[in-house]
Amino acid sequence: MYYSNYISGGVAIHGFRTVPIQPESHGCIRIPMFAAREVSKLMPIGTIVLVYDKVSFVWAKSWVENPELKQAVLDWSRGVGN
Repeated sequence: MYYSNYISGGVAIHGFRTVPIQPESHGCIRIPMFAAREVSKLMPIGTIVLVYDKVSFVWAKSWVENPELKQAVLDWSRGVGN
């Protein structure tokens, strides 16, 4: 997986040779290889990533208003080796 940026467990945003127009992944978000390096530079550890579809949306306002929540997840992530 080219320039992987893990966003949750084993789910990552990463470069791939082909990017289908229909969902074909088991969780990862594929982006074109030419864009993967730049996207990786724009996503330092701790970047909040919102993933939504036509059915659901996760609201991140609580993260913005409560930095302790974000820090707790970062601390947990470091503790489990992700």
